[in-house]
Amino acid sequence: MSQVAYTGNQGITKVSPSSRVSSYGPVKAQAFPQDPPSNSTVANNPSDLGPELLQNRLNNNYQLAIRQYLNKNFAKSWTLVKSLISQLDLNDIHVIGSPEMSAEEATQDELVSNIYKLYLSLIDLLLKEDQFSVGNALYEEIHTIFQDGVVFRQIVQVYNHNYHLIDPELALMCFIIELSNKFPLVSLDEQMETYLLKNDVFTQPFHINQLPGPMDASMSVQDRRLLSLERVVEFYLVHVLSQMNQIPRAKELIARIFSSDAQRVLRYSSLLDEHLQKVKEAEQLREKELLDRERNHKHFRKDFFSKKTGNDSARQTRQVSRPMGPKSQDDKKLQKPSSTPRQVSLLDKLKGILFPPQSVSNTSQVHWILQMQRFIRPLVASCFIISLLLFMQKLSTSKSNLTGQLNRLRVSLWALLAKILDTFRMAFKISYI
Repeated sequence: MSQVAYTGNQGITKVSPSSRVSSYGPVKAQAFPQDPPSNSTVANNPSDLGPELLQNRLNNNYQLAIRQYLNKNFAKSWTLVKSLISQLDLNDIHVIGSPEMSAEEATQDELVSNIYKLYLSLIDLLLKEDQFSVGNALYEEIHTIFQDGVVFRQIVQVYNHNYHLIDPELALMCFIIELSNKFPLVSLDEQMETYLLKNDVFTQPFHINQLPGPMDASMSVQDRRLLSLERVVEFYLVHVLSQMNQIPRAKELIARIFSSDAQRVLRYSSLLDEHLQKVKEAEQLREKELLDRERNHKHFRKDFFSKKTGNDSARQTRQVSRPMGPKSQDDKKLQKPSSTPRQVSLLDKLKGILFPPQSVSNTSQVHWILQMQRFIRPLVASCFIISLLLFMQKLSTSKSNLTGQLNRLRVSLWALLAKILDTFRMAFKISYI
């Protein structure tokens, strides 16, 4: 399962869930706490806790959610994170973000930011999962929250509507997830334009000497924030406006935002052109794949039907087409039987002997055939009678009371057989004469 992350000029890449959590919100190397008992005061009355106990409870539940996330139990992790978001809202916890805040307040700000980064990661993961594997109820809940734009409003609320305090990395993560999960582009444009406008991006040009890249430890807090904010600007100009097909507006904003830095103007103009070229190539490749798929499908159908009707078409090519109407003299000549002797099988010969056609004239050959029928037919009848005798003989072994009758029948049959043989000899004598 992979997710998207924006790495400056490298564009949108895919990373694993564990590396995404570590990149946006590092997990502290500590033992994961156990689930608190359901009957405890901490679990039932989170609003009655003191600031220190409340922060400990939030941190414990966050570590539990991280553990479920790394174990790929995303439904359980989502339940824990949603409870954390509700507790932040219930206890009116906001990010302070002041340079003069104490160490405890800074730790709380970091914890709140990490909770929301895990919250966004889970939304992205579950939206990219199959609806049936996630569960219809859970998927519909997350999809409704996402499509209504609740996520960015929650981030603005937890920062007490102070856009200057919103972490640019957290805001960029939210915008990337919205763009990659088909959030309405008009709403995304409004969110990003408001965020950049509140941070004076459109009115005051950037004054930073380093191009976007890895964070440098020697950089000041203000420069680090400006560098993160510039990545948001790059994502808005190169990816969002280009997908909305607002290229003239993107070029105008590049010239306005970086009016004091000609190098950045050239750089972002080049990035925009390269991105548009990649999008164009991707569309051409997609169209080519669709054409190849359709061509292969048609070729498969053509081969399938040609194989199916191959024998029929071969037979049809061998047949001679003739016009409808009366037959000509040539056709009648072709229909006359040829004088070439035809091969006759043994069965046809025997059939012709036993059952001669009535239309044959009375010749010497026909006379001989008729004489042969006089003893062939009794011969066939005698064979049937002999088989019947054999069958009756077998029955006599099991039925002793019929022995006398069978003997008389056997004598009669033998007498009949002798008479048939005499007839057979007389027929041969007549045929010889």
